Amino acid sequence: IEPWGEGPPPHIGDDWQATYSVEICGQGQPPFDGWVGGVTTNDDGRIYLQPRIASEEGKGARLVKWFEYGGGKLTQTEMRMPGTREEYKNGDTCDDGSEAVLQVSVNGVKMDDWSDYIPQHGDDVEIVFGPEEAGEPEATEDAGEREATEDAGEEDAD
Repeated sequence: IEPWGEGPPPHIGDDWQATYSVEICGQGQPPFDGWVGGVTTNDDGRIYLQPRIASEEGKGARLVKWFEYGGGKLTQTEMRMPGTREEYKNGDTCDDGSEAVLQVSVNGVKMDDWSDYIPQHGDDVEIVFGPEEAGEPEATEDAGEREATEDAGEEDAD
């Protein structure tokens, strides 16, 4: 029996961190400005999953929800980075004329569908909008549905 919510983690009381990076047409982007909440960032290239309320637990901690909490948008075909108004849509072109598509990789594995992906403690999330990159095929087990590791909910020693 879990002490807090039911369903998939993270739960209230968990303290998970994942790193992230965003690249637009070959240009690395600065970390997003922080925002208030339990599923947030602090302008440091990290996703903090520290649910404070039930709606931030489980599916409320998905990568797409993290974007929404910061005022952004992330779907399978478009992105608006938190704190900005510019939207990037599949089929738009980069300055060099190449066609750009939205791509998400987790721990070096390109995902086909990130709509249900919940960052896990220690994950490295790469979001790229640019020419389609060849990547390792997505693992058979969907990263958004995998079980948390035994120590995923434990607090870091740092």
